[in-house]
Amino acid sequence: MRNLIIILSAFILNTGCGQTVTKNQDARFIEFINSFDEEKSKNILKFSRVVQKDKPMTKEEALRFVYHTDDTTVLYCPAVVFSMETEKITGYYESLRMPDKSLLVDMQHYFLAGYTSFECRAANPSNFSDIQYLHLFIINKGYEVQDSLTVYRGDAYEDMVSGLLNPQNGKIFTLEESKSTMYVINKDLKFEIERERNDAPITNDFMKVLRILGWEEYFLE
Repeated sequence: MRNLIIILSAFILNTGCGQTVTKNQDARFIEFINSFDEEKSKNILKFSRVVQKDKPMTKEEALRFVYHTDDTTVLYCPAVVFSMETEKITGYYESLRMPDKSLLVDMQHYFLAGYTSFECRAANPSNFSDIQYLHLFIINKGYEVQDSLTVYRGDAYEDMVSGLLNPQNGKIFTLEESKSTMYVINKDLKFEIERERNDAPITNDFMKVLRILGWEEYFLE
């Protein structure tokens, strides 16, 4: 009987994702992920609001885990001082763009972590707003990255790609112009396209889009 209990215990510990989870040996990465604020709310999360979270990384974290370099210049974007009265550039400077630790959701058998990055644009009066991205990562309970997905892209004027996350089931909805995509996280801990259409209305009311597409019940279940 004792041997049976041991076998059953081992089976339960290794069940979850259908495979034994090995432990990431990078202590700094584990510390980095654990420094994120865990999302406690079960409410639907809108990516355009998630990217507004003000929890910047340290320079070391940004270089090591986001930009994968030791070149600190990637943390700065050229910017201009633009006079609205004269419609002329009156000065130039460099603006620090630190990624944020935007999201951490414990999905029981894995984590969903999200952080931002920036893409510099040319410093000119017609196009000087940098592009911000939100990247989601699936991380198993051994703190190993399984997959990643960019779920937001936007600047100071518009959201080019955005959408919703249901933290209760891990389903993700994104909208890019009229292209709508529903992602699920499969048993192999990969982002998988479950549904896709190219006729969605262009609006920031994503729940309305889901209703029009007939996807709302699926997204919420």
